[in-house]
Amino acid sequence: MALRPVIRRRVSLTFLRIAVGVLILAAAATPAVAQTARFTGRVTNMVDGEPIAGVTITLRNVDNGAVVQIESNDDGRYFRRSLPIGRFEITFEKEGYVSARDSRRLGSGQTTHDAVLEPARATPANLGSSPEYVAAYAAFEVGDLPQTIEILTTLVGHQPDFGPAHLLLARSHYELEHWDEAITGYKRVIELEPGVPVAYLDLGVALAATGDLDSASGYFEQAVAMQPDDASAYYNIGAIFIRADRIDEAIEYLARSTELDPESALAHKALAFALVRKSDTARAAVHLARYLEIEPEAADAAEMAELLEQLRSS
Repeated sequence: MALRPVIRRRVSLTFLRIAVGVLILAAAATPAVAQTARFTGRVTNMVDGEPIAGVTITLRNVDNGAVVQIESNDDGRYFRRSLPIGRFEITFEKEGYVSARDSRRLGSGQTTHDAVLEPARATPANLGSSPEYVAAYAAFEVGDLPQTIEILTTLVGHQPDFGPAHLLLARSHYELEHWDEAITGYKRVIELEPGVPVAYLDLGVALAATGDLDSASGYFEQAVAMQPDDASAYYNIGAIFIRADRIDEAIEYLARSTELDPESALAHKALAFALVRKSDTARAAVHLARYLEIEPEAADAAEMAELLEQLRSS
């Protein structure tokens, strides 16, 4: 599959705009108390979910440019202690895989940040049988999504069973929020190659964007079954259940998301929203405070501070 790797946090950010926009809440920032941060996580293969050993993880401190490198072990896990608190640009690299990049703030205590890498077996470097696909991939890499779509639409017309082309085409529509086209594309990907977890995740997001919450939750649950340690899949299901007013189920899935990734600010915030709906103000306050401990510079910090004060005094 020649698709850029997806770090699950990105899917969550997209879905938050869809699933939590109906709620109006506020909370408060809790200042960090530790002087250093710990960074840990696991790298897995996008296709089969297996751990990837020997991945080089590079963290560049945005404030001062300092660089730290660590490497994943045989189980795909990595750990580094005594990092400064602040925002880092993070890169995951290993020969034979497409590199993944993300940005994250490391707060006090431990930050867990899992990554999923795409095997490079279908990239232009070794896919000599389809010059059209090579051209589409090059256009995708530079952000020319309309050109990517134009090339791939013609290509899949001639080669309807070419899975990598369908995957890249679906992802291009997804990036442009062409939800109907993305849905059609990802369903075709799943028909051709049912073992690609990212297809289920992205399809769930696209379905939720069109209001088809039941179908969306079904695809997210399949993604969870394929990768049971993927915090973002639990988050997305929980967010859908909030929209569907299935609050008990939302709490169950969002709590699991925060267990798998304790540093996911979005999961803590969504869980707090759900707990408020159940009048569980004590637990809601804990998760709302944790949200702003992780993201103290959030755009909604002032509103969040006001609600957290109300929750703690209720």
